[in-house]
Amino acid sequence: MTDTPPASQPRRRNWAAAGFWSVIVVLAMVVLGMIAAVLLRDPRSAAAPAPPPAPVERVIEEGTVAAMVYRAARRADDRIASDKARILTALFAPVNAAVPAYLDFHYSVIGEYTELSQAAFGTISDGLTDRLYNGFDARLAAGTADIAALWQRAFARELDREISAEIGTGAVVADVTRIVLDDTVDRMRVGLPVMAIAGSAGAAAGGKLAAATIGKAAVKGGMKVAGKGIGKLLAGAGTGAALGAALGPPGMFVGGVIGGIGTWFAVDVLVLTLDEALNRPAFEAELRTAIAAHRGEVARRIDAALAEPVVGAIRTLRDRHDAAR
Repeated sequence: MTDTPPASQPRRRNWAAAGFWSVIVVLAMVVLGMIAAVLLRDPRSAAAPAPPPAPVERVIEEGTVAAMVYRAARRADDRIASDKARILTALFAPVNAAVPAYLDFHYSVIGEYTELSQAAFGTISDGLTDRLYNGFDARLAAGTADIAALWQRAFARELDREISAEIGTGAVVADVTRIVLDDTVDRMRVGLPVMAIAGSAGAAAGGKLAAATIGKAAVKGGMKVAGKGIGKLLAGAGTGAALGAALGPPGMFVGGVIGGIGTWFAVDVLVLTLDEALNRPAFEAELRTAIAAHRGEVARRIDAALAEPVVGAIRTLRDRHDAAR
């Protein structure tokens, strides 16, 4: 007789299998859920962000560019005004510092005859330039080059501001406009170094002209010699007569020569001393006024040289704009 298991045993085995597989399924679902969460958090699995919209290209008419160049140039002038004044002050400081030494020379016997001979040969302007404007041309060339560089940088910055204000945010300058702008900036860059060289030669000529103006006052002092001549000769003749009474006619001649020379230069010293006491302050003021006028002329030449490429660029831009209409 075969033994048969009780009826409750299969049920126990089924419940055990159900519990076993329930655990497996639950754990598998948990693991799969965590894997899915990892994949969702992985930036490689995230969708790539949409690219930003392409910037809008703006074409600026050449007439508008001309107005922008004008405004940028004017603001560049304002930006460098203090630096330009500082450079000009340094340029003319040695000239003003040389005035007292020149006045000492002018009110000396040697200076009087040096300037008189220079006036006679038409070289007094050169002599004054050497004394008052020594090394001026080299300082002028360096100073104008510095001003040109400062202006160029200021202009470029101001033009960039004009462009940004014109096109607004989120836009770029179209290629056709960029070519126009680059050409305009190149005109400025080429024109300014040429300005520095031309400005040196032109303002040096201004220095000669100012020195000639100063020379007019110097000639007045030199030409006073003629006015002193009669008095000197009379005094010299008296001295010669006194010597001649003791030594005879030869002694009179020699004494006259010695007395004439001595009296001539003695009167020179006396008259120059008196002239300096009476006229030196006024003559110094005249010198410094002429130097200030020359500084103003140099400043005007620099301003004109800075404006020249701007005017040319604006004229070209407006002509192109009008031709395209």
